[in-house]
Amino acid sequence: MDTSGGGGETAAPATTPAPMAIATGGGSGVVAPDAPLLFTNPTTEEEHRGIPEAVFFDDVPAVGAAHGAAPTIAALDQLLAKYKFWEERFQRRRAALSTKIPDVTRAVDVIQALQAAAEAQAGGANGDGGAGGAKADAAADAAAADAAGGGGDKDTLETHFELSTQLFAKATVKAGRSVCLWLGASVMVEYELSDAMDLLRENLAGAQSQLAEMEGDLAFLRSQMNVVEVNMTRVYNWDVAMRRQAVKAASGGASAASAVASPGKGAIEAAPSAKA
Repeated sequence: MDTSGGGGETAAPATTPAPMAIATGGGSGVVAPDAPLLFTNPTTEEEHRGIPEAVFFDDVPAVGAAHGAAPTIAALDQLLAKYKFWEERFQRRRAALSTKIPDVTRAVDVIQALQAAAEAQAGGANGDGGAGGAKADAAADAAAADAAGGGGDKDTLETHFELSTQLFAKATVKAGRSVCLWLGASVMVEYELSDAMDLLRENLAGAQSQLAEMEGDLAFLRSQMNVVEVNMTRVYNWDVAMRRQAVKAASGGASAASAVASPGKGAIEAAPSAKA
């Protein structure tokens, strides 16, 4: 039985980046103020495995005028890439945990079936076998064991072993009060049934807790990615609007200058009359 409750990867907090700020220079012609524009809130990193919270831009025109649209969008795109990296990492761990939890659950069912069979054998002499058989039927599943059928020998237990997906083999094994658990890393240890049950339940509870935390972290990541994408869209739209205003102002100024430089139609027609 594989009893490892983890997701195949050591649980460790994500690497915490420094608070992101716009990098000035590079010939952009925009001089940033002394205080850099922070895109994340570092005070909330401890709540979500070191993932910073994205800051929503309340005043996009002020941000764009102070820092420039292109540097702001570039820094936001870098932050979005980090969020996507964290999201992929957490999704892999969630998939591993989602695979491990059913395995540990089936191992728990097997131990329950073995315990029920042992209790049924021990209580057979004083008429307690019916309760043990009912407990075994409730605990065992297709991959665990069928404790109800033990043949005619009380020292054996008829079980079903999973050879591959949807393929099982029937076997008769010697019933006992110990079981071997696969701990991973080529290590298998024999435990008493009660000790094995305690270990399995502890690993199962830990895996379920990690999965719940992972779901919360993924939801938090998706929320922060939405904030960053909204900030990028608003800054881009502001930049487009400013460019259109600049083009409109330039075209309006050129039209006014052309009207001043060109003579009127009345003056052109008046010239032949004066000559006559």
